[in-house]
Order: sequence, then structure tokens, then C-alpha cells
Amino acid sequence: MESYLIQVIQKSISLTKEEISAVDSAFGLRLKLEKDQLLYPSNSHCKYIFFIEKGIVKHAYLSEKGEIITCDFSMEGQFLTDYGSFTTNRASLYQFQALEELHFYRINLVDLMNLYASHPKIETFGRMIAEQTTERITQMARSLISEKASDRYERLLKEKPDLLQRVPQKYIAAYLGVKPESLSRIRKNYLG
Repeated sequence: MESYLIQVIQKSISLTKEEISAVDSAFGLRLKLEKDQLLYPSNSHCKYIFFIEKGIVKHAYLSEKGEIITCDFSMEGQFLTDYGSFTTNRASLYQFQALEELHFYRINLVDLMNLYASHPKIETFGRMIAEQTTERITQMARSLISEKASDRYERLLKEKPDLLQRVPQKYIAAYLGVKPESLSRIRKNYLG
């Protein structure tokens, strides 16, 4: 049976048996991380692109005031990385923390470039993932600049309702840019 990683890729492009084998080999074995652990140490280089098979990852960064700011979440079927750190070997601005037991795959830059060089169709898929990630970041920035917290909450309800059930409310509040008390008021408006 094909891995969840292969199933997700196959939704976008059709892979031959050789390409499936190459992807499986490049991403390696499925890894596991316990709840609350980081995918890599804070202030270190992000050496991998990760693919989440099971679990949720909180994206956060350290503000100039020394506060940890929640800025996004990734769930099953999504890729994540600090692309700037991944491609330039500089320290990451982000920390990725497992909010549940996490099952994932990962690939380093050398293996990714070798995979792209030997399988152009997979490079096309990589470009599609980069474009989707860019759109996601653009949407997130636009949302923070132009939408009220209640509008962002409503979008979460529509687009990722299970996220609201699985992520602690303090992180949802931080993601929305409000205090937990304000999130309680917002939620009351939607619960009736």
C-alpha cells in the first residue's frame, strides 16, 4: 500500500513506479515526534522539508520583545519548512512544535535536488507546493492586515473546523491576534 505522502502527490501528478520508489527513498522512513517537541531546535538551521502524515504543528516565531508568537498551523497532508533557512543554511526564524503526537517524513536539500534532477515531474510538483505555500503566506498576511479577528475565526470555522477542536484555545487566540477572553466572546457569537 502506498504511503500517505505518495497518495497526496498522486492527487496532483501521476507517478510511475520508478518515481514512487525515488520519492519513498528520498523522504526516507516515517518518523515520530512526541507532543510538545520541536521539529528542530530553536535558532538552528531548518535542514528539511517536512510532510505531515498525522498530527498538527504550530508555527511560531520569537518577537523582538521576546514573546513567542503563533503564526500558523500545519496539519495532515501538508508540507512545511522555513524555506529561507532551508535553502540558505541560515538560522531559522521559526520554531515548529508538535501539538499532538506527530508522524512525518522529511527530505534534505541535497536529496531534494537529486530527486528533482532525476525526475522532472517531481520538480513540477515541488514548484506547485512552493506556489501553494506562497499563496498561503500571502493570504495569512492579507488576513492579519485587513480582517478582524472575528472574520479570521469565521474562516477557520469554514476551512479548518477540526483545527479548532484539536488545538488549545490559547494558540487559536494567539493566531488570531487576540487575548483568550476575546476569543471566548467571538466563539459565543458563533455558538448562538
